[in-house]
Amino acid sequence: MIDRADLENYGYITLGQFRRMISNKKSNEKLFNEEETMDAFMAMGGDEGGEGKIDTKMLIQVLKRDFEMTIDIE
Repeated sequence: MIDRADLENYGYITLGQFRRMISNKKSNEKLFNEEETMDAFMAMGGDEGGEGKIDTKMLIQVLKRDFEMTIDIE
């Protein structure tokens, strides 16, 4: 999942990449809420204006530890 967002393997993803990752994950669910997506992006270190980047290692850790996700996210 993360590797499909961070195609260049830089170790971070942009807001656009984060949006695509969330959108793809929720494609079988109801439309994702832009406000919730922005809140999640900022909670992971992104800026309020949509700038900045999320550290992929931290994102993986949070998904595994806090959300106990068992899907292949790396």
